[in-house]
Amino acid sequence: MAASTITSCKKGGDDNGGGGEVTKPIPVITITAQPRDIETYDYDIYDSVAVSASVTEGATLTYQWYENTSAGNSGGEKIAGATKSFYHIPEDLTEGTYYYFCEVGAEGAKSVRSRAATVTVLPAPPEPVITIVRHPQSVSFTEGSIEGSLTIEATVTEGKTLDYNWCRSTSPDGIAVSEITGETEASFTIPTDLSAGEYHFLCKVSADGTTPVYSDVATVTVEPVPVPIITIVTQPVQLPLRRKPGHNAHGLLGSRRASA
Repeated sequence: MAASTITSCKKGGDDNGGGGEVTKPIPVITITAQPRDIETYDYDIYDSVAVSASVTEGATLTYQWYENTSAGNSGGEKIAGATKSFYHIPEDLTEGTYYYFCEVGAEGAKSVRSRAATVTVLPAPPEPVITIVRHPQSVSFTEGSIEGSLTIEATVTEGKTLDYNWCRSTSPDGIAVSEITGETEASFTIPTDLSAGEYHFLCKVSADGTTPVYSDVATVTVEPVPVPIITIVTQPVQLPLRRKPGHNAHGLLGSRRASA
């Protein structure tokens, strides 16, 4: 596009005494990036609309943002103090549709208006609901013979993704809970090196945008290895002594009587 010019007469003529003219180019503004449309929630507004522009002749650009009632850049209401290349969307907007555009100017140039950006403010989405379908179940083992896993089954609404964190509690009521590092699946392998005693486990189920839900506590009972017990079924019985013929109670032969 050819630059516009302003022509003025030079008073007193040129150096040779003749008349002369001075031509001064008019700055030309070009918008290089239009403000984009934005969709956000009424509880989470933190975005901005912005415009990029250039101008010829080394002129300095100025900006003025407007709010409009329709998706166009005609008319509009000037926003006080909104004089930068960007405009922070008010955080207190309620559900609805809003339109913003920027008028870019420069000294001596014809101002240019951007397209109107549509800002759509949506109501807060429904909070996801987590439902535990199947809780982990308590189990018992003998020390040294531990095997198997604890499992949980859960669902969540609003298309969210479930996260799992298995925890250990110091009591069966699940009050004092600490997360077990690395145990983030729906199944938890019971440690095989547990010694005799009771161990309490539960699972924390969470999803973005909602409060975590804890499962019931599953108690793993480890019984000690049975100690062999010996039981004497029949005690020894003292039997009467059996005498050999010709022996007395002392086992000696009786003395023969002398024949007369």
